[in-house]
Amino acid sequence: MEYPEISEIVCKEKIYTDCSDYDNFKKSMTAINQELDTHGIRLVVLEDFVYCDCEYTVLKLDKALADKMLSSWSSDNFEIYL
Repeated sequence: MEYPEISEIVCKEKIYTDCSDYDNFKKSMTAINQELDTHGIRLVVLEDFVYCDCEYTVLKLDKALADKMLSSWSSDNFEIYL
């Protein structure tokens, strides 16, 4: 990891992406982005529901580009969150 504070977040607890009570993926990404914002970058997460499963695409973008992408995003297939 390029930033030690991100490693601390990732190592603090396992990150789950399932539909159970253990799912903490969005919460973890929010915490990571709070740290990355100070470095001018952000993780953008695209969420695609396929039948009963969910597929995530994670993009590392410049914060300004991520903000622009969020403000102009429109898709019938994907939900976007930061």
